[in-house]
Amino acid sequence: LDNDVEFDKFLNNFSEFGPAFNTLYLLFSKDVYPDIMIPSISASKWYLLFFIPYVAFIILLLVPVPVAVIFDAFRGHRGKLVIKDRLKEREALFACFVCLDFEGKHFIEREDFHALCKDAYNNRIYSEKIDEIFDIMDDDGNGELTLEEFFDIVDLIENGKNILKVESINFKPWNWLRATINKVFKFDKICKAFGFELFMNLVVLFNTVILLYYTFETDQDVLETLDVIDNILVYIYLAEIAIKIFGMGVFEYFNDNWNILDFVVTMISFATNIALSVAKFARTAKAGRLVRFTRL
Repeated sequence: LDNDVEFDKFLNNFSEFGPAFNTLYLLFSKDVYPDIMIPSISASKWYLLFFIPYVAFIILLLVPVPVAVIFDAFRGHRGKLVIKDRLKEREALFACFVCLDFEGKHFIEREDFHALCKDAYNNRIYSEKIDEIFDIMDDDGNGELTLEEFFDIVDLIENGKNILKVESINFKPWNWLRATINKVFKFDKICKAFGFELFMNLVVLFNTVILLYYTFETDQDVLETLDVIDNILVYIYLAEIAIKIFGMGVFEYFNDNWNILDFVVTMISFATNIALSVAKFARTAKAGRLVRFTRL
């Protein structure tokens, strides 16, 4: 190291594998940043070739492991709760079926099913959708729903996310604008393409490298360049949101929790840049997009 850099010559964090791994594991939290990173980077920027890949390795591979273990335990517990919920749903559906079949015919007619859906959704559901649901549930096509067929409504609603769209989102000017844009730019196909998703993940990865490099860099000219790149990336994220909203539709877009996360994080970053607030807060907000890599 350079003689101008002060460091403890007798401190050894890498004599054994366990302490060495633990010390390096703490690097991604910046807890040991003054003790390890600063002396090395002050001596030579080439040490970034080690620290940046290592921090990226920790964030993208090692951190998700305990998260996956916790998630697996949660999923097992959630599975038991789902079974209990299904039993309660069956009880509620059975009670509903008995109320509709007050004449004891052991089936529900189309008119009764229409009345049920209209009442449940406060007259905001498409009549055509009710007929579509009824026809799908009516396995034998006799225009009547037995108790077994009536129970299928739960699976139908859960597996067909768009089956119960309400009329409040049927805004004709928006539908016309969306159809026109999709016809010209093919956003509906682009947003579902594997290449588009791969490109956005590469952008997020590149953004991660920029954020890490920003932490270690001290040259003002370089920092200004990184700020420009950072702002460009925000506009790329905004373009991604626009493509998905026009391509998928508002209802479909915000029905995905990952899209909601992307939207909130990007809006926070964009609003922070516009307001010229503390730049560090904006970068911290955009760093939240690293959560996207849990989908890979």
